[in-house]
Amino acid sequence: MKAIIIGGGIGGISAGIALRYIGWDVTVFEQADEIGEVGAGITIWSNAINALNKFDAGDTVLAAESIALERGEVRTWRDKLIAAIPTGEFQRRTGAATVAIHRASLIEALHKCLGSYLRTNSRCVSIHQTNDKATAVFAGGNEESADILIGADGIRSVVREQLHGQSEPRYAGYIAWRGIATFRHPEHPDGHWCLWIGRGSEFGYVPIGNGRVYWFATKNCDKRGSITTNEDAKQEAQQHLAGWPKLVMDVVDASEPVSVLRNDILDRAPIRQWGRDRITLLGDAAHASTPHLGQGACQAIEDGVILAHCLSDHGDVKTALTEYEKRRIPRTAKVVRASWKVGRMLQLENPILCWLRNIAMKLASGASMDRTLVYAGYECPDLLKATPS
Repeated sequence: MKAIIIGGGIGGISAGIALRYIGWDVTVFEQADEIGEVGAGITIWSNAINALNKFDAGDTVLAAESIALERGEVRTWRDKLIAAIPTGEFQRRTGAATVAIHRASLIEALHKCLGSYLRTNSRCVSIHQTNDKATAVFAGGNEESADILIGADGIRSVVREQLHGQSEPRYAGYIAWRGIATFRHPEHPDGHWCLWIGRGSEFGYVPIGNGRVYWFATKNCDKRGSITTNEDAKQEAQQHLAGWPKLVMDVVDASEPVSVLRNDILDRAPIRQWGRDRITLLGDAAHASTPHLGQGACQAIEDGVILAHCLSDHGDVKTALTEYEKRRIPRTAKVVRASWKVGRMLQLENPILCWLRNIAMKLASGASMDRTLVYAGYECPDLLKATPS
């Protein structure tokens, strides 16, 4: 059996590895000329590490430059402690660590597992299907057909647009700066992350290994941001964060301008059906979420495992894809909605509401692990590895 996957990001590559694991012939098509140093840092929670282990990719990812997160703190923008989060406890509860890693390092590790089944410079422009095959049409006129086609081509997915019509992602009402700094601080050793929350703004600090730190900052903004250079983005972040704790300013100052990005925060409202017949969606193409639960990439990795499980469990691929969506849509919709709500809470501006929010977070900190385990404690089913012929 053969599968075409459109999109060579975290979700698409993970799905490709999972399908190869169960014996499928898979090709992953990526529109970029090459896979380079993309994005900033990312947190891979226990559920995603456990999912990667289902197709023998977990050890490769953990061997990449990364940091296991042991402890976190939530503080006010004036640096007053609100809550401590024992992140390392998740490993004892779930059997897998939660790690922070540069997105490029994660994709490179996944590439090692996928092997030579990725084709770059392959921009999908349309799709179609018959009763017995699905076809992708690429810029230049080339076509590829397979038993199934998976759209893993991101929040502005061409496959999604072909299935459901053109629509804009949902703007969350705030923008974010992200960057990488070479930075060490005695009060924040490797494995220790921190989130400062203010009025309509946040700042996050997450070590990702080898003395590097991933940081992000947010700001409420009625209108989406205009395109800006990396240098301008860094200056904007510095100006916005003036008056925040010294560590915050020091981290941003230590960042190379080329590493600093600014983006609108977007998601996609959940839908009841992703695909049709031999075509379905995966990752951000299906369920893009805001970043506040840290589950975007994690859910995409889970998608790949469940997709492979359903295809190995059903002889008919249309039935398998229907089952895949049935199993994934409720969980991913819950993540999208919860992440949106958390973002709205953290981006509050009213001083009284911010004060009440901080008090509530302090009082509820003891129950935060149980809430997080709803997402990080999930474990995908095992996959049956194909026997080499």
